[in-house]
Amino acid sequence: MAEGIVHESKRHRTAGPAAPLTEQSITNLGNNLNIKHWMNWEKHMDTIMIMTKPYDNSLVRYTRQVAEWIITTQSSGREEPFTVYVDGHLENSKRFGYQELVKQNDVFKKHLKFWTPKLCFKSPEMFHLIILLGGDGTVLFTSWLFQTYVPPIIPFHLGSLSFLTPFPFKEYQKSLHEVFSGKGPRIALRMRLSCTIYRYVDDPDYCKTREAKQCAITGAIWTRKAQSDGKDMRCQWQLMETEWMKDHVINQDGEQEATNDEATQNNDDDDSHTRPIPCYTTVPGENFQVLNELVVDRGPSSYMATLELFGDEQHLCTVEADGLVIATPTGSTAYSLSAGGSLCHPCVPAILITPICAHTLNFRPMLLPHTTTVRVVVRSTARSTAYCSFDGKYRVELRRGDHISITFSRYAMPTISRKDTNHDWFESLQKCLMWSQRAQQKPFVVVESHKKKNKHTKRHIVTEEEEGGREHGDGQTTAKTATTTSGTNTPSTTTTTTTSESGSEQVFACIDQDEDPKKQKPVSDETSNQDDDEEDDQEDESFELVPWTEEELYREMMTLLKK
Repeated sequence: MAEGIVHESKRHRTAGPAAPLTEQSITNLGNNLNIKHWMNWEKHMDTIMIMTKPYDNSLVRYTRQVAEWIITTQSSGREEPFTVYVDGHLENSKRFGYQELVKQNDVFKKHLKFWTPKLCFKSPEMFHLIILLGGDGTVLFTSWLFQTYVPPIIPFHLGSLSFLTPFPFKEYQKSLHEVFSGKGPRIALRMRLSCTIYRYVDDPDYCKTREAKQCAITGAIWTRKAQSDGKDMRCQWQLMETEWMKDHVINQDGEQEATNDEATQNNDDDDSHTRPIPCYTTVPGENFQVLNELVVDRGPSSYMATLELFGDEQHLCTVEADGLVIATPTGSTAYSLSAGGSLCHPCVPAILITPICAHTLNFRPMLLPHTTTVRVVVRSTARSTAYCSFDGKYRVELRRGDHISITFSRYAMPTISRKDTNHDWFESLQKCLMWSQRAQQKPFVVVESHKKKNKHTKRHIVTEEEEGGREHGDGQTTAKTATTTSGTNTPSTTTTTTTSESGSEQVFACIDQDEDPKKQKPVSDETSNQDDDEEDDQEDESFELVPWTEEELYREMMTLLKK
């Protein structure tokens, strides 16, 4: 990564600490949350990856266009041209035309290569930049593909909603040239969540009973292994995790189950009591890094999900709902927003918890500090199992007794900002989600009058309803003049002047009119990005670029692990 000397400029003299983006910044997010970063492109950075949205044949030509431009044009003045990696599915694509490029110039044979999930799993640090052509789904797939280190990403808007892709594709040459020339674009380190699934294990060799004691002063419960087969297998006392467990041990039947005599016989402390309790263990399984959210829901069951929610080993509540959304600030505008969660700026270090159709009136969405360890447990007495998904992928069943632990990930996802993080986020809210936009109210009727020497003049601003009911008297002449005011939210007006025969009064009426249908609306970025051959491409039912399936990703990962 870029670790060279960074020259100060007015552009980077912002409030708060600032630093160049390094590999340590990406892999140790906890120490870099409050630091603003920018990217400093250095001479040794020469490997670029292009991530293309699948199921869109028009983007195959865009991928070739960008790769050809980088290798031939932007490599001038360098000792070696840039090495560009594109999706492995494009190697035999007719629209991409790899063989045609090799025949045109031998440089493409050496510097145009193809990436696979196995390469991304094995050597994520080899890429110095990811050029993303697509929308929000392509951003999420990139995060899913790089489960540890993620190279800096410059996202171009070629998707449907594209909340996370602020760069217009028509300006890709200008945007990439600024990156390669070392002008230091701003970087947003997007927080991710590390989710670990713990599976219930019924191990007969594991000690089935424990003894517990409670401090009479603090009420804390301590446990350790009980004696087994006459042999003392006890270890040190350990503090029980939660108040929820405390209630299960002591008040399960509504009364105290251990007597003071038993407590005196089995414990060293006189102010505590013990009783043998059944216990089970869980072992960690799969671990995933998510950019948007983790969703735990009821799955195909018609019953509500019964979940136990913990924060830093403290029992927060029992959830009776369709599910829970555990989201990052980046994911606050996704599923969490649909479930009624709050918007959260991507630079705010927090974990969002939003219930899905909770069967209660008092379970509100909340934000927790990013240092909180959140656990979602499927109760052993639940009516049905639960299901969880990670950024909408890899749906897994959580059986009774299983739980999932969520912490903030040390591996951030760096995305290049078009201007800065604040500007890009608020602009996306307004353009994509129509945040705080509505039709403006019409003004009240305003009457202004003043007397002159020979006549009285009155200014009267009326609405369309008043204009429709206006009738002019005999002997009056009417002159209408249409005027157009500037501004996008100001309607055109018509000024009506009425003069009586005596010339004593003039009334000016400002009436709203429809916009001129001949006016042309500005062409959007999405329209300008369309190729002339796009309609012909979409008529072809076969897609040359398809997404990597979960089976392919699993096979690539298993092949790497076996080695």
